[in-house]
Amino acid sequence: YIPQTHIRESLVTGGKSIKKKPYGSFKEIVQSYFSIEPEKIYIGKQKPDYVNESFPSRADGQRVRLLHPAFKEGLKIEFVLAISSDDMDNTTIKAILEKAGYEKGIGAWRAGGNGRYEITKFEEI
Repeated sequence: YIPQTHIRESLVTGGKSIKKKPYGSFKEIVQSYFSIEPEKIYIGKQKPDYVNESFPSRADGQRVRLLHPAFKEGLKIEFVLAISSDDMDNTTIKAILEKAGYEKGIGAWRAGGNGRYEITKFEEI
């Protein structure tokens, strides 16, 4: 599964990238009013397509082995984005989602271009 916190942090970064007038960004609004449901977003797979391995340093200088599950392109997930504010229109919300998908991504190894996503369906309920 993908923890909802991965999606939420991606959206916070997307909100930071979208500027609002006269100044500032949507970062604080996303942090305050956006929530993702469910808490665990199941992906329909028991095992990852492959595993990336890294050896980051700890504070004491020792290296630790970390395994990062990874999936091939084409993985689809669904979640509900609940927004408890009426100050944003659907165009801005969709822009934040799209910006977060191609700028931030989700999961580990985001800096290397992994975890990018695109919005294929966006509807108001």
